[in-house]
Amino acid sequence: MTYKNIVFELDGTLYDHQLPFKRSVEKCFPTLDIQQIDNIYKRFRYWSDVAFPKYTKKFISIEQLRIFRCQKTIEEFGIDSISRTEALDFQADYE
Repeated sequence: MTYKNIVFELDGTLYDHQLPFKRSVEKCFPTLDIQQIDNIYKRFRYWSDVAFPKYTKKFISIEQLRIFRCQKTIEEFGIDSISRTEALDFQADYE
């Protein structure tokens, strides 16, 4: 199989990046105010960006990055703490 083109869609015009995120938040954290989904998503991306350099330098694993960004985001929106398992369950649903 030969590919002629590779397309990168980064701005959400062809694919809604937030939709799977929103569905996973609603399923895994039903007490969160879904009206805040834009802010929740932005903070999730923020915490991902914070952790990413640590991942690229091999200070943390991809699993640790995923747990960290989920836990930090959820804490900001009123849930005191979530377990590693809850964070990984969210990630599995989000993927």
